Amino acid sequence: GVTYSNYFSLNINSKNFDIYNLLLLCSDFFGKCLILDLKNKYIEYLFKRNINIESIKKFSIGHSDSIYFFINENYKSNNLTYSKLEYIGILYKNKYGIYINKFSNRLIFPIKNLYGKIIGFGGRVLNNDLPKYINSYESVFFSKKKELYGFFECRSYSNDSYVIIVEGYFDVILLHQNDIKNVVSPLGTSISNYHFVLVYRYYNRLVLCFDGDKAGKDACFRSFN
Repeated sequence: GVTYSNYFSLNINSKNFDIYNLLLLCSDFFGKCLILDLKNKYIEYLFKRNINIESIKKFSIGHSDSIYFFINENYKSNNLTYSKLEYIGILYKNKYGIYINKFSNRLIFPIKNLYGKIIGFGGRVLNNDLPKYINSYESVFFSKKKELYGFFECRSYSNDSYVIIVEGYFDVILLHQNDIKNVVSPLGTSISNYHFVLVYRYYNRLVLCFDGDKAGKDACFRSFN
C-alpha cells in the first residue's frame, strides 16, 4: 500500500507519478483560466462576493471548465492522462466508463497542507444547487477532517498567538483582505479532533467565529461535543 515513505512519488501504470506536481499543474491552469477573461461568470460571482483580484491570485482561485483542453495540451509534454486526473480526484468515471469533470461549473479553491503543498481542491457552485460545496475524494494525501483551509497562509502571514476558526473559504479570504490573517476554516461545517491537535501544536488558543444562524450555531455546538 501507499505509505508516507513513498508519499511524494507514486507509481501508476509503471510511470513515475508526482502527485504534488500534478496538483500544482492543475491549480496553475485553473487559476489562469479564471483571470484570462475578467468578464466570465466566475469572476463576476467573486466580485459580487467582494473578492478582489489580489485575493483571487493569492489564494489561486480558479475553475476547471477547460479541463479536457488542459489534458490534450499536456498529454505529451507532462505525460498527463485521464487516469492520473481520476486518481487525484479531478475526474471520475460515470456508469458508462466516460470520464466526467468532478468540479464542472464550480469555483475551485486549492487546499494546501501545512507545508504549502496543494493536496486537493474544494469546489463551490455559483447558485443554490446542492451540494453547494464539494471536496476532493478522501485519499492517502487528502483527508478533510485533518486539514484546515488557509492554515499555510495563516502560518505564513501572521505572528499572532491564537487562530480564528471561521466557517468557510470566503470568510478566510475576506478577512485576509481586511488584514486579519490568523484565520482558517474547516473543509465543511465540522471541526475534528485532528483540527484541534493541529491548531494547538502552533497556537496557544483558538477562537470560533461562526455565523449566527442555526447552521453556524449547530456547527459551533458540534465542535465542543
